Amino acid sequence: MKKSTKIVIIAAIPAVPIIAFGIYLLVNLQGVIEPFEINSPDAIHKVLIASQGSRFKNMLVSGLVEGIKGSPTYIRVIDVTSLSEVDEADWNAVVLIHTTQGGMQPDARRYLGRAKELDKVTLVTTSGSGKWRTEEFDIDTLTSASRKAEVGLLVNTITHRLKAILRKNI
Repeated sequence: MKKSTKIVIIAAIPAVPIIAFGIYLLVNLQGVIEPFEINSPDAIHKVLIASQGSRFKNMLVSGLVEGIKGSPTYIRVIDVTSLSEVDEADWNAVVLIHTTQGGMQPDARRYLGRAKELDKVTLVTTSGSGKWRTEEFDIDTLTSASRKAEVGLLVNTITHRLKAILRKNI
């Protein structure tokens, strides 16, 4: 092998992890979702769903909305980056859906840090392994890898938890 070829190979070795990390970030990049509302704000119950945007999370949010929109429940869906504007007293139940990339999404962490009623919050965390859990907060947490096959079970589990929380708040 020529000396110049060896130099190129040796120089390229440190670039491989950087390129791999860049590809990982691009594949797992979270989008920002557009806020929307279902039903009247005067409804008996009020549910806030705060999520990041991804194909998996969008399917999860759609499933949750479908599961509860027929009840007397006002549903507001926002991006997690808008959580600083949320007053927890306005909501009977809150669902936070975020991904973990080296830890909890910062806006979700700040919201949980100031929340006084964590028993009305369901935290849904997606991670590569589907097993990451926060140790910072004593909170009802569901974890999942972002696999389409898991959406239905996750929607059912969250919907049952939401209905239980709402029954307590009558």
